[in-house]
Amino acid sequence: MSSFTAEFDDVLVERRYWSASEPELAHWAAFAATFYGALSIPLALADLALAGAGVRFFCALAVRALVACVGFGLARLLRQEPSTVARHGLISGACGLLVVGFGLVALSQVTTSRLPHVEMATLLIGLIILMPNRIPFSLAVCGSGAAVWVAVSAVVAGAPISEMVTAACVFAGTIAVGWAAAVLIGTTRRQAFSRGVAAEMANERLRAELARRERTEVDLIEKANTDPLTKIANRRHFEEQARDEFIRCQRTHQPMSLMLIDVDHFKWINDTHGHAAGDEVLRVLSDTLAEQVRRIDVVGRLGGEEFAVLMPGADPRRAREAAERLRARVAALRIEVPAGRVRLTISVGVTECNVWTEQLSDALGRADEAMYEAKSNGRDCVMTA
Repeated sequence: MSSFTAEFDDVLVERRYWSASEPELAHWAAFAATFYGALSIPLALADLALAGAGVRFFCALAVRALVACVGFGLARLLRQEPSTVARHGLISGACGLLVVGFGLVALSQVTTSRLPHVEMATLLIGLIILMPNRIPFSLAVCGSGAAVWVAVSAVVAGAPISEMVTAACVFAGTIAVGWAAAVLIGTTRRQAFSRGVAAEMANERLRAELARRERTEVDLIEKANTDPLTKIANRRHFEEQARDEFIRCQRTHQPMSLMLIDVDHFKWINDTHGHAAGDEVLRVLSDTLAEQVRRIDVVGRLGGEEFAVLMPGADPRRAREAAERLRARVAALRIEVPAGRVRLTISVGVTECNVWTEQLSDALGRADEAMYEAKSNGRDCVMTA
């Protein structure tokens, strides 16, 4: 940050500061413009006391009215369009008109009163501090106004050189004080803005980190609950879901059935076509299961080539019908592998779950017996325990 202009060295950051601070800066600029417009009223009364109700007073009154119009007009523009505060040229031009207007009236009184000097000094220091313009522009406007004021007032009043130098030093000191105050205010505002930006960035980083951790947590949970090959529930997660379904069916008094599925001749497929073909068979079977079962059914891979489907709300008859549809759909598949096509069949064991008197392991045992009975009967069939 520059110690002379109280601006950020980075132009983009400075533009961002003005964009973020426009409402506040416009508010204070409108207040300052209103103040200087209203200041013309008591100063007009002072003009009347100094000059009387003559031609000079009415000329001064006209200039005061013009200054008031400039101040009030700028204030209204800033309130209606806060973005005007960033138009440094317009703000500087309005400040220049204020300096010229005050100066013209003050020059007509410089020989009769010291009030014009105080008036101009107050105006210059106030413009630098209260108007949130860029400091270089403000210094240029106020410095030029002070120089012209000293030169012209010396000519009008016929003051000696020493008095001119004294007046110049007073105005230089006034502008220096105004510049120091403006730098302090500008630096403080920008430091507060920097802290706000830093806090915003820290919050953004925190939100990003929380989102990343949440994604990581979701991924870990998914990996812990999902079989990596088939992308369906693994045995542990299947058993967790089954326990919840047992409790729900107890509460709703609904029947529930279990389907246990085993791929026929899976070892032969692995030995003949390779483990890659075996993996593809398992993936196709899991996809077919996802297509055939209901949305409320719980599907899981228990291990190897063995799969299970828990069917809440299904009695043994409906479960057997669903198993027959699944068996027929799988038997119609022809899976492409590097060595050719593989015809896939499954053996299915179906049993009803007594949710009141038994656990999942009991139902799995009966379904397993029914499945092995299906294998003993030539495979590619469904048996009910």
